[in-house]
Amino acid sequence: VLNVRKMFYNIQIMQELLKAHNEAYALAESNYNNVKKSFDLGMVSQYDLLRAELAFSATRPDVLRVENLLETSMLGLKLMLGLPSSREIRLQGELGYRLLQLERVKLLQSSLKNRSELLQLQMQKQKIDNLLKITWAQYIPNFSLVANYSYQSDYLKFNSSNWDDYFNISLGVSFPIFSGLKRSAQVGEMRVMKKIMDLNLKQLSDATRLEVESGYRTINQEYENIQLGLKNVESAKEGVRIAELNYREGMITILELNSSYNELTRAKVNYLQALYNYNIAIAELEKITGIDINGGVE
Repeated sequence: VLNVRKMFYNIQIMQELLKAHNEAYALAESNYNNVKKSFDLGMVSQYDLLRAELAFSATRPDVLRVENLLETSMLGLKLMLGLPSSREIRLQGELGYRLLQLERVKLLQSSLKNRSELLQLQMQKQKIDNLLKITWAQYIPNFSLVANYSYQSDYLKFNSSNWDDYFNISLGVSFPIFSGLKRSAQVGEMRVMKKIMDLNLKQLSDATRLEVESGYRTINQEYENIQLGLKNVESAKEGVRIAELNYREGMITILELNSSYNELTRAKVNYLQALYNYNIAIAELEKITGIDINGGVE
């Protein structure tokens, strides 16, 4: 389930990235057309035209790369769901975010209680404990007690004087004196397996605590990155608007204008990366703890 969620989130991010790169492509194309018109009128140099053309050409590979990654991710999702590659699927929902009030202690307790890998190890440990008890039982003697009572007569005369009571009680004790050290070897093997299982259980418990702590911090950190990313996108958009005005007035060079376009694309990519990391961290923490944190797709 976690892998399917990750693939689903990856596709959604790829779709948003494709939009961002298409917007960058359209912006670079519009800028190139404007510079070309100005060049034809003798208002800008050929160098500016070449720089605008190079910037426009440089955006196309990013669009093609993301399109290819998106198509590959869609095929991967179909494979996970057992669908034929020719089957058309449409994804609904979008990656969201909100401020979560997470309790670290509760998350840790739930993870140690509900994590499937820990539960499996605990079951295996219980099985080994039972096997060790059975192995130890081979050192205990086997006792058997048999009692028999009969009431019979030796004659064919059925009167009370001819009937007698018979009692038979036997007690048996069996204990293997020598078994070729088989029992001690089995006990030693069970003890080693128990120590290994205890060590594995402790290591996984420690790793679970670390993963919960890391996931808790990642969610809070990426939420802050999302807020910062949104602010940076708005600032970059305003920077592009100002840069275009200044370029028309001859106050900045074509390089500075292209730089403002790149900053806008970079701000969008950083925002989407933070949004993806946020939702992935929630999905992983939900798997470990077994708690519906109510994040991810809204």
